[in-house]
Amino acid sequence: MNPIIINLSITLEEEIDEAIYGGFYSHRRVHKGESDKYAPGVYVQMEEGGKWISVNDWRHHRYIATEETIIRIAKHFIEIGKHLKENDKEGNR
Repeated sequence: MNPIIINLSITLEEEIDEAIYGGFYSHRRVHKGESDKYAPGVYVQMEEGGKWISVNDWRHHRYIATEETIIRIAKHFIEIGKHLKENDKEGNR
């Protein structure tokens, strides 16, 4: 059996951010020094032009994932796997 090789174009942490916060209108991760207006962490918008709301950052705090969050993360990575499999099939024709 050949080893599974995964080549994601972005980091695992970014994929988890997308899985957790991707259901909002927009999300962004702010780091120290990136903006004077926001403290470091994750911010989401509920609607276009809406207020940026700070949310619990799973990387820097104790984070208890709900059943819904775990399912959302699993579905996100299942979709990545499906696309990788489709790309592999197309590349091996």
